[in-house]
Amino acid sequence: MDFLEIEFGVPNHTWARGTSLETRTSARLDSALCNADWSLRFPNVTTKDLPAVQSDHCPILISPNGFAPIASIKKPFKFQAAWLTHDNFREFIETKWDKSRPLFPLLKKVSDELQDWNRNVFHNIFKKKRNLLARIGGVQKCLASQRSRDLIKLEAKLRKELDEVLE
Repeated sequence: MDFLEIEFGVPNHTWARGTSLETRTSARLDSALCNADWSLRFPNVTTKDLPAVQSDHCPILISPNGFAPIASIKKPFKFQAAWLTHDNFREFIETKWDKSRPLFPLLKKVSDELQDWNRNVFHNIFKKKRNLLARIGGVQKCLASQRSRDLIKLEAKLRKELDEVLE
């Protein structure tokens, strides 16, 4: 069976190693393959290189029908276990929880207040993670076309920040 390589956009490097200008090297080592039938069935296939974070290889995301913008919608409430690590979380809940109120309206009120607390006090770890991943991806794209001591240091610093957010 013959395989076809799915075309990639930029950056043109999917692997990098080295933490200094002297030791930094990178190349496109990874590919996405498909057969002819699959290629005909999905003519709008698109790939996206994701930032390399836990590895020296960039993960490759393959979308058979292209990438469409995600609509902005109000997401359902989700309790975040990381909130329990915050020093003031218990106090926050104790001040917001009113046992004399009916349960369902109280749950709605507390969930709204928790989402505000997450955004303004806990500093939304998901937003931090998205921002750090975007910055790491941008730095890696620049490093694929030019080697820079400052960019290599910035990438290492951003990876360390991401590790701290994920702890």
